[in-house]
Amino acid sequence: MYLCVALVGALGILSRRAWCNLLLAGLFVLGLLAPHYLPFAPSQAFMRLAGFFALGAFCYLNRDVIAVSGWGFLLFAGLAWLLRNTPAYPFAFGLAEASFAFWFAYRSHWYGYNLSGDYSYGLYLWGYPAEQVVAHHFPTIAPLTDAAPGFCLAATLAVAFWHFVEKPAIKLKSIPKQIWARRQRNGSTTAIDEPESTDLSSSKEQGKKAHINTA
Repeated sequence: MYLCVALVGALGILSRRAWCNLLLAGLFVLGLLAPHYLPFAPSQAFMRLAGFFALGAFCYLNRDVIAVSGWGFLLFAGLAWLLRNTPAYPFAFGLAEASFAFWFAYRSHWYGYNLSGDYSYGLYLWGYPAEQVVAHHFPTIAPLTDAAPGFCLAATLAVAFWHFVEKPAIKLKSIPKQIWARRQRNGSTTAIDEPESTDLSSSKEQGKKAHINTA
């Protein structure tokens, strides 16, 4: 999926919202009618993950016109409950889940979980693998029961990932800027120093000429 995003960005489509929305709509229709034609789609489980990925991309592209509120989450949650026994339930549930994530992130105003570090990316990165590990070792466990140990395992990995990998890596972002700024300072210093040395040599020559004329 990330390779597809890189390709779309190289083609200049990411900089045009209308083109991106049209591309996402086309991929959605193709995924419904002929998923075997989609690139990098090895299984049906992948299609669900790709759908959430595309939904996140769509929300980011149209973030200035998408309203985030608790009422929106309740609306989608109620819709998912009403469609729970229909083929449309996965789509309604996906919208409810995404709306809850945006509401919790941007409207709950609770940041206590981030006092010791930013573990959100680590949870995103390790959440699915952690749940799969629990499901592998406990194959008879129910999905809701799997969520608790899976979350604990993912949270532990997220904390370690932040403090030992992500946070040190973020500090490295300033190194290229520092090198570039140092090179610019050295270049400007050299450019300023050269005329001064030229003026000094010319003043010496003028002093020699004046001494000769006096003699």
